[in-house]
Amino acid sequence: MFYIYGGGFVEGNSLDHIYGPEYLLDQEVVIVVPNYRVGPFGTTRTVTILTNWTVLGFLSTQDMVVPGNNGLKDQLLALEWTHENIHLFGGDPKKITIFGQSAGSASVTYHLLHTESEGLFRGAICESGSFLCPWAYQRRAREYAFKTASLINENFKTNNDSQALLEFLQSVPAEELDEVSYQLSLTENHQNRQLLQGFFYAPVIEPEHDGAFLTKKMYGQLKSGDFVKVPTLMGFNSEENLIYASLPEWLEQAMVTYDANLDWLVPDDMDVYDVEKRKEIGAAIRSIYTGGAPLAELAVPSVRYYSDNLFTRSIRKQAELQSKFSDVYFYQFSYDGKLGNFSFTADGVENITHGEEIKYIWRMYDKYYDNSDLGKFPMADRTTQYRIQKIWADFAKYLNPTPRKSDLLQGIQWPKVTDEFQYVDILENLEIKRDPKNQTYLGWEEIYNSLGYDDFDTY
Repeated sequence: MFYIYGGGFVEGNSLDHIYGPEYLLDQEVVIVVPNYRVGPFGTTRTVTILTNWTVLGFLSTQDMVVPGNNGLKDQLLALEWTHENIHLFGGDPKKITIFGQSAGSASVTYHLLHTESEGLFRGAICESGSFLCPWAYQRRAREYAFKTASLINENFKTNNDSQALLEFLQSVPAEELDEVSYQLSLTENHQNRQLLQGFFYAPVIEPEHDGAFLTKKMYGQLKSGDFVKVPTLMGFNSEENLIYASLPEWLEQAMVTYDANLDWLVPDDMDVYDVEKRKEIGAAIRSIYTGGAPLAELAVPSVRYYSDNLFTRSIRKQAELQSKFSDVYFYQFSYDGKLGNFSFTADGVENITHGEEIKYIWRMYDKYYDNSDLGKFPMADRTTQYRIQKIWADFAKYLNPTPRKSDLLQGIQWPKVTDEFQYVDILENLEIKRDPKNQTYLGWEEIYNSLGYDDFDTY
């Protein structure tokens, strides 16, 4: 099991106190967790070694000077190394499953699109992330590359030379570049509007060249079946952006801002540039969540807009399109336990925010959280943890999350996604349901279908 960590393509690392593998190892699998470059160069832990020589992770000039996607290419090199060497560690190179969470999950899905990777892995597990998520792709990478440099050297407000940019960034101390990349997020991120349209440093579509990782729009490539067709277990948590509901003052102000700028609700992947048309579509999007009332009057239920727009709509759409070509098993994680380390409930939203499920997969500890002694948690938490471990490991072993009936899994047989979209809701009991997030998903579908074209990148 080859794990790709999350962190929005701008942070993260594979330190064992963050992703301790002990619980998965109990399932008799081999675990690999590589590092990869993130942000404009690499992880903070890496930059101390790279002072005065910057390697660019997800920064791109969108030309052949800095084509981008180096973080994905790092992952690919680690995957190739694993395929070649894992037999030395007791693993089987023919039985590699790649899995990840958040940006790590989106990375896993990008590997599905890199058709030259066929044969390196035979299955995929995707937790709360897809290349169709708006935040997982950057259309304005060149603009942000030059903005990054201009925060250090104002000449790059007007200098548009890619080679000059590269040479300048290679001369900048890595700590300084780290700091200005953070400053960029502060100057650009108004009520996190930009993150709804793409992280500043994220995967890009590259020019055609040897070694390119991605050269086509993701939606079209998936829809046409041009991807690595392996069985996939994928899903999301019940309310991915529930954490916003725990910030009432911030949330209310954000909703006031969106009510005054309805065009901001419209995903850029819709390719609508006329402001009045965008406002019209924005009003239709708001209506999905409020029936037409101001978002500020229903601020907490409007958290579902964030959950859907950042995660659930895109992930369900990938499952639908991919299931036409390969086996897809879908889940929703809805179990609200102490082990998830986030207890907040509010009327109008569900209970599980982004990242809670990883506490049931990894042994994790730091000064804020420690799940290394499961005996400290309620029995229902431990049962759910045992279930997740078995589901993930059995999928890696058998390419089916329920290869045989199990008392622990309450005898369910996990259905594949078909035109009848069935999935397993992971509650205190496992429940087979249909059509996840249908109450809002159908409204988004109607808007996308009304555009009259589907030449999308994200969705």
